[in-house]
Amino acid sequence: MAEVQEIRKVALKLFTRYGLNSVNMDDLAYELGISKKTLYQHFSSKEELVFSVFEMIKASWEATVKEIKELPHNDFHKLFAFFNARYDFMIQFNPAFLLKSGMRYRTIFEFINKERKNIQLLQTKLIKQIEDAGYFHEFVSMEYLLPTLESIFEFHFQYFKQTKADPKGLFNHSIYLLIAGAVDPQKYNPSQELRSFMVANPAH
Repeated sequence: MAEVQEIRKVALKLFTRYGLNSVNMDDLAYELGISKKTLYQHFSSKEELVFSVFEMIKASWEATVKEIKELPHNDFHKLFAFFNARYDFMIQFNPAFLLKSGMRYRTIFEFINKERKNIQLLQTKLIKQIEDAGYFHEFVSMEYLLPTLESIFEFHFQYFKQTKADPKGLFNHSIYLLIAGAVDPQKYNPSQELRSFMVANPAH
């Protein structure tokens, strides 16, 4: 009999590929190689399954964030680790597509929006710690830096994800150039963090 975790993983794969609205319990049972009756023994409805999948996504992201916060490194290394985790999160879960197809499920729609805001809040907190430590140029404005970072994420996934041979490498350098340009070189050079970060998280 299929385990709950396996059902969730296969459901997430189908939801991400085809959208929440396009996948039904018959599709999932076929993909799992089980009967629909067996599937309903674990989840009484598609809605229950959808919520369970998103709880899995949330738990996975929260575990990742916990690991980043506990890294024994400085704030720059944690920030680059966060960017890498957010990139992989977007690649794996395709939240923009899930958000669009999840509009039918109001609670799911609100859930995804809430998690996106939480991600942005954590990103802001990490950058603010660097600003408070005095590493940025005096002329750098958080009102400019933060939306510019968001623009890089949105632009990259909209235009480059499917077209470039090395999308993650391009993304890493785009993010690094922005952060490096904001940092006063007389106070700190984050290039070492970038090198160790990219070695530990090679492009794919």
